[in-house]
Amino acid sequence: MKHEQWLNSPAYRDLRPVERCLLEEFQRICLPGRNGRLSIGVIKASKLLKVNKNTASGAFHGLIEHGFLVMTKGHLWQERLAREWRLTIEECNGRQPTDDWIRWSEDNPGGVAPKNFRSQSKEQNDPKVGTNRYQSK
Repeated sequence: MKHEQWLNSPAYRDLRPVERCLLEEFQRICLPGRNGRLSIGVIKASKLLKVNKNTASGAFHGLIEHGFLVMTKGHLWQERLAREWRLTIEECNGRQPTDDWIRWSEDNPGGVAPKNFRSQSKEQNDPKVGTNRYQSK
């Protein structure tokens, strides 16, 4: 019964099936005290959901835009550390859920998703390496 409010919300009803499935996968790993440190990468999500990487990436974007998912930590591909996430429908660090999904509407999408979920190399993350764009003239 505690989830009835967000299950009937316009934000949830607007989610695509793949986004709902990804939300369920996040709920599956969201044990007490772990929210805010949830880690499912795009490749793992694509395998769990049996979809291609672009579809999985789009599911992350959808959950962020609808206010169900917030990134708490970026990734470091070189150190094999994935992004970490927080579900807004669950408690985090002893605090009540932020319920960002309540503010979602078609005219007012919620969060802004990072532009690229694919991992990058150290050189791609460093604007000073591998490009003339940032070099002084």
